[in-house]
This record gives sequence, C-alpha cells and structure tokens, in this order.
Amino acid sequence: MKAYPAMLRRCLLGGLLCAALVPGLIALSGVLSGAPALPVTAAMLASFGLRLLPALGLEIALSFAFGASLGAATAPFADDRRTLLRDSLGHLLLSELLFFLLCALCRFGTGLGESTTFLLGLFVLIYALVWLARWMGWYSDVLAIRDALGLTVPSPLRWRQTLVYAPLLLFLCAVLPVLCRFIDRAAGADVPVFSALVLPFLLLPAGGFCAGLSLGRRAGFCPLFAPAALALYLPAVYLVFNPSALFQAFILFFAALLGTLLGAALRRLGRKKESGGLEPGP
Repeated sequence: MKAYPAMLRRCLLGGLLCAALVPGLIALSGVLSGAPALPVTAAMLASFGLRLLPALGLEIALSFAFGASLGAATAPFADDRRTLLRDSLGHLLLSELLFFLLCALCRFGTGLGESTTFLLGLFVLIYALVWLARWMGWYSDVLAIRDALGLTVPSPLRWRQTLVYAPLLLFLCAVLPVLCRFIDRAAGADVPVFSALVLPFLLLPAGGFCAGLSLGRRAGFCPLFAPAALALYLPAVYLVFNPSALFQAFILFFAALLGTLLGAALRRLGRKKESGGLEPGP
C-alpha cells in the first residue's frame, strides 16, 4: 500500500509535465517556422472548426494521460519474472495506445499517415531501449550486492559485469537495425529516415552512451564493452545495410566507450566522497 502514493506522485508529475510541454513545443515550433504561436496544430484547429478551446482541451487531456503513463514507467521492477513481463507489456500497450491517440487526434504530421507510423515506431524503439537499460541497471545492482557479500569472485577485465549487458547490446546491434529497416519499408517513405538518420544519429549514440554510463557507474571501467558493441554491430552493417553504413558501428563504439569512461569516473568520484577523500578501490 505504501507504493501507491509514490506511484500517484509519479503519474501526476508526468502528466503535468507532458500537458505543459506538448502545447508549449507546438507553439514554439510555430514561432520557429514563422506561423502563429498556437498551442495546437493548424490541422487540429481546422478539424475543430477553428475553435481553439475545445481543441486545446482535448490536447491537454491526451497529453496528461500519456505523461501519466510515462510517469508510471519509473516505478521499480516487480520481484518475480511473470509479474514483471505482464506489467511491462500492459504498460507498453497502454502507452502506445495513448501515444497513437495523441498523434492522430492532435494531427501531428499527417494524422493517420506516414508521420504517425514514424512516431509510433520511434516511440516503441525508445521504450524498448529505456526498458532494457533499466532492467540491466537493476540486475547489475543485484550483482553488486552479491559482490559486496562476497558471493562472487572478481572476473578478468570485468567480463562477467559486461555480460549482464549482453541483451541490451544484442538489441542495439541485431534487433534495432532490422526494426528500423522494416519500419522504413512499411512506411513506404522515399528516404529511409529510420535507417539513415534516427538509428545512427539518435538511437545508437544514445543507447550506447546510456548503457555504458550505467555499466561504468555500477561496475567501473569495463574495457570489453565498447569492442563488444563494435563487433556485434558489424554483421548488421553487411547483412542489413551495406559497407557504407560501417560508420554506424564506430558511432556505437565511441558512444559506448565514452559512456563507460564517464560512468567509471562518476563511480570513482562517488566512492572517494564516501571514503572521506581517501583513494578508493577500483
């Protein structure tokens, strides 16, 4: 029962933030494009017969509901696997439905056309990345507790700690390229936006950096993580794309390396503060 007030606070905070951000971002995009600074899209306003208040009310309500669902995603994981999978799948479906309604009814892009497909695909990919990263962090904390209790022995080059993040690396290097390619073909766009832009310049650097940062903060510098990311992405370059996409593997490599270095530095700094300025262990 104690978890319910915390959950309600998360949902309320997420809903309020999203309800404020969506109209604000739409108005800002209008200003930047030289259009009137309206809190709703022109297409949505036209569909409501130029009545601003009803359109804005629906947009705020949908934004609040979607933000509340995202706030619920910050709740701690369940202890047993079945409950974890059930809750995660149910939350994904609910969040995706709310996101679809927000995009379609508020006429983001072309409403039910290619832009909605693009936004839905992007949402699912980011959701999966965040979920995997949170799960890896949670499991790493479990291993850290075992290490502190002396239940495990140190591994050379911290390969055991790196192995915990193998599912996330496999998702980044094997599943994500195939999904991006599939979404581009399903959308029928002339330009493969997901494969050529979103994947190499958003998903790969963000996913590699955040995963490396999480690993570094929990286990210190793990020298095998970035090379493993590079090696695992090479098959996607030649099987899903072509040799011209080789730069994507190096983007992932350097993002993962930077993340692990920064995470290890933050870990060392935190342990130094806890030890009162004394030099901490590795």
